[in-house]
Amino acid sequence: MSTMTITLDDFTVSTDPTGDPVTFKLTNLDGWYSSPPVRVNVIDMPLTDGGFNPVRAYRSPRQLAAQGFVYGGTAEQAIELAWQVIAAIGDTGNAITLTVTDDSDTKTMQVWLAGAPLVLPFGPNRARFNIPLVAADPRKYKAQDELVSAPAGSAADGLTFPLFAPGFLDFGTFSPSGRFYVTNYGTAESWPIFKVRGGLTVGFQIIADSNVVT
Repeated sequence: MSTMTITLDDFTVSTDPTGDPVTFKLTNLDGWYSSPPVRVNVIDMPLTDGGFNPVRAYRSPRQLAAQGFVYGGTAEQAIELAWQVIAAIGDTGNAITLTVTDDSDTKTMQVWLAGAPLVLPFGPNRARFNIPLVAADPRKYKAQDELVSAPAGSAADGLTFPLFAPGFLDFGTFSPSGRFYVTNYGTAESWPIFKVRGGLTVGFQIIADSNVVT
């Protein structure tokens, strides 16, 4: 069975918790593995069957819910322990970094509380919790650092005079272009974060599909 560990703010919980006694146990992160809802606008064609093809379909925000159990000496103690931890999640009103580690890898996304967390008694010595979350950006991001370097571009020597002296045109030593390529290895269209270092007094350009960012 796959093991999942999630972190929300300072709260970390796993489907396979360690420690004695166990206090928190994750049972499910609803909405994590499924696809986010699809948003598509199809307009009916007048006086005929069918509709106009949309330009494209989009993904709606991803709805998530972290669910699990809290253990205590009594159900009341479990509820009190749960609120001591859960009540502080997202209390600033800002985005929360959700980090999820399972048997495949670790991914992150930015989420917000989508409603009030729920804690209810469940049996004589435990309580169940439900933390509703929403991710405006439904993509899951994996840390994939790609370090690429190249010498800065410079002007070439140009033609060597006298022309044809060695029997052919000699363009001298070619200079480095200063270009290199980076690749998004993910499965969704998403722009990476570029960190450029160096003494680039003339600046740099990022080129993608003939579009240039200077």
